[in-house]
Amino acid sequence: MLISFLRILFFSLLTVYTLKIIKRKFSNKYFSIGQIIQPESTDLCISGLFLTFSPPFFYSFLICNIVKSRKFEEVLIYSIITFLLLIWPSVIYPMEVLSSDIYAKRKTLYFLYFMLGLIYIFISVAAYNFYLLIWNTRLAENLQLFGFLNFYNGLNPLYQNVLANIIAAPLISVEIYIYTRIAKKLTNNT
Repeated sequence: MLISFLRILFFSLLTVYTLKIIKRKFSNKYFSIGQIIQPESTDLCISGLFLTFSPPFFYSFLICNIVKSRKFEEVLIYSIITFLLLIWPSVIYPMEVLSSDIYAKRKTLYFLYFMLGLIYIFISVAAYNFYLLIWNTRLAENLQLFGFLNFYNGLNPLYQNVLANIIAAPLISVEIYIYTRIAKKLTNNT
């Protein structure tokens, strides 16, 4: 148990350090939450999103290759701890760490942090499923999506609709928010 936690902590710290290196080397392409909150910051780009979210995928995949059992649990815990290591200074000490513009919009920032946490979990689960796909270890039985779909199909249609809306509403809200930010940037530049 302790070795498992130390391994997860090591990979989480390694991910944070890797992201710092990427931010330093590719500062013009690095994606940060500030780009969504402050419209005058640099533009979002696909390569920046890839650079920012590839280390969690890579290290989640590496954890799957190292761990003998309970791979899925370790990958999930890894993604949560990594996410918490990335955001803890601005959550605990917001006045000291955040600029005054972002501090005024901290509720939006906390919502975006929540969405970032979900993205990290999604990326880690995707790496786990990619590991299963490559090594073909009973993919149909171990793929986490099938378990969710079986649970979903067993629900009453009313509850299926409620669950679908719970999943879709935050995703659509974030997409609309990002779209309006990009639209503001485009109208400010012209």
